[in-house]
Amino acid sequence: MSGRETDRLIEAAFDVPLPTAPGIGELTNRARRRRRVRHSVMALAAVAIVGAGLAGALQLQGDSGLPVATPLVDPVDPPVVDAPPEEIQRVEEWVWVDDIGMTARDGTDTGYVLREFPDATSLVIYLDEGSICLDANTCPASTAGFGLERARQEFIENPDGRGALFDLTGPDNPFSAWHAVFVPNSTHDLYSGQNPSANIPGVTTPQALVGATNLEALVADLTLRLPEVDRVVFAGSGAGGFGVLLNYATVADAYPDIAVTALIDSAFLPLSNDLLPACLLNQVTTAWRRSLPDDWDALVTVPTSQRLGGLYEYASNRYPEASFGLLSTVHDAELRAALGRGTDACTRAEPIPEAVYEAGLRDLDAHFEALPNWEILVVAGTHHGFLRSAERPLTERSQEIVDWIDDLINA
Repeated sequence: MSGRETDRLIEAAFDVPLPTAPGIGELTNRARRRRRVRHSVMALAAVAIVGAGLAGALQLQGDSGLPVATPLVDPVDPPVVDAPPEEIQRVEEWVWVDDIGMTARDGTDTGYVLREFPDATSLVIYLDEGSICLDANTCPASTAGFGLERARQEFIENPDGRGALFDLTGPDNPFSAWHAVFVPNSTHDLYSGQNPSANIPGVTTPQALVGATNLEALVADLTLRLPEVDRVVFAGSGAGGFGVLLNYATVADAYPDIAVTALIDSAFLPLSNDLLPACLLNQVTTAWRRSLPDDWDALVTVPTSQRLGGLYEYASNRYPEASFGLLSTVHDAELRAALGRGTDACTRAEPIPEAVYEAGLRDLDAHFEALPNWEILVVAGTHHGFLRSAERPLTERSQEIVDWIDDLINA
């Protein structure tokens, strides 16, 4: 496969086990044309920025535009949360929706979890985090299917496991009165494959890597099921965050009269192939069978060497009225380990050094200067995944993250 062919195929990044490593940091705000880019480095408690109150806040200074720690103020108590409104409690009901043409990695039927809110006209679609299927170690049979029973165990009948985004009883949760959709990571292809019979090294049976095909079936069902929707947020964490970036057009084009907001959590796609080497890209291009859009060259100006970093520019230029947000820690341990699979032409795995990863984020921030509808919030530490990592409502996170999300979805 030539470098040009590789450049024109959708590729990926990945998820691996994360050691808990809370950090503490600082905050700054910086206005840019129609958007605000906020690098916020805050206290991350043992449950990674939720549960306990902030241990402290720090002011950000520094020429790089990324965190330089300087202690600031006294600890801040967590906000007092009133009893949730009775109406919100009443509609805390989730249902499993399948039989719409969605297929899990093992070829079985899969679907999504839905909560309809009475008279709502806003919809949040969330793609879950998880692994990417690259070989026998990352593609175990135990995670191949996702049906009603798993949906019940892991989500519908497990409110503590739903995470912050789906704790819809909090009065300050911006999605509490919205229709809400949870899409499980059942294909392990960053929701981006179109190959129903992929051959994976070390795996004896073909795998259905059809995440992109599933999303087409999903939005086709949602537009019929919820025709009154006039606002949509397309969100995801980790693998799901990459799924949002790689499949934004699928959702946006399904709602042509709506400027769909993208909320991308812990899914930093590097601009440079120094962080995302060709050997990693080639591991997935053949398996996914997915090409870039026909209008790519007309909308993307980044150098060919920057590969899929052009997705940021593509989304911005094709959908200029939409808002896009990326939330990340400055030294995301999972992504550094995943990208490190490409060390020495994929001959060994070694996490990307923190300084190199941070430099990549800095390059992306500079790239966003020319993309007025992109925002980035960088948080201190190594944590991976915010939207479902908490055991408590969004309102008990740092208020700065809540405000950033609220600003993004109301831009």
